Amino acid sequence: MNKKYLNISIGVLGLILVIAGTFLPPQLTQKLLFIFGVFLLIISSALEKHQFFAILETVVLVGSLVAFTSMSMATKVVIPIAFSILAIIYFATRGMLRDYVSIIGCIGLLFLATGFAISTPIVYFLGGLALTIYSYISYCRGASIALLFTILNAVFTVASAIAIF
Repeated sequence: MNKKYLNISIGVLGLILVIAGTFLPPQLTQKLLFIFGVFLLIISSALEKHQFFAILETVVLVGSLVAFTSMSMATKVVIPIAFSILAIIYFATRGMLRDYVSIIGCIGLLFLATGFAISTPIVYFLGGLALTIYSYISYCRGASIALLFTILNAVFTVASAIAIF
C-alpha cells in the first residue's frame, strides 16, 4: 500500500468521526468521536509533515479532553486559548507566519480555541471560516492533507452557521 494513501486514509477516518460528532448532541458519544477523530487527524498530519494541521488538531484535542474533566469553567476557558497562543508563538519563532495565509490560519485557530472556551456559534463560525480559507489555499499550494481540513472546516462552518440561525 502506498504510504501517502495510508496517511490520507487515516485522516479520512478521522474526518468521518469528527464530522459525525459535529452533528450529535454534546454527550459522551460526541466527545469520544471528537477525541478519536482528532487523534487520527493529528497522526495523519504528522505523517504528512504538515505542522500547522498537527498543531491545530492538538489544540482541538486538548479542548476535547478538557470537556471530560471537572475543572472550573474558568480553567476550561483558559486552557485551549493558552494552547493556541503557544502554538502561534511557536509558528512565529519558526518563521511560519510570513504570509497572509498563515495569519488567516492563526486567526482561525484563535477563534476556534475561543469557541471551545465560550461555546458561542458565531465564534466557531468565524474560526471555521478562517480555517476553511487557510486549508483550501494550502491545498491549492500542494498540501494534499489540506483537502481533508478544507472539508472538515467547511462542514464545521456550515454547522455553526446553522446553529447561529
